[in-house]
Amino acid sequence: MPRTSDPVWRRHVEGLAEVADQRARELGSEVAQALSRWAREPLGEPPEEPVERLAWEERAGRVAAYREMTGHEDEAVAFGPAAEGGKGRASRGLALGMARRGPS
Repeated sequence: MPRTSDPVWRRHVEGLAEVADQRARELGSEVAQALSRWAREPLGEPPEEPVERLAWEERAGRVAAYREMTGHEDEAVAFGPAAEGGKGRASRGLALGMARRGPS
């Protein structure tokens, strides 16, 4: 998240981040229910244990948010080709990292 000393801008950016986080949570829950192939292969089945399931949903939600943002709809492949430019590669890298190891 960008750093700023302007409190109005900071609240705005924090609000956008919260909306993005909420959307990722929604998508993670949807992915767990749908058991999409693109999520099952790299992440495995969603765990039954509640804490582990939330962690799984968070990883899946971050990847699903990336997929939604980039318009990637392939049901068999979690990620399409990397987007052009530094921001696209950085977003893909973040989503890949979240899928592999979970939140930091």
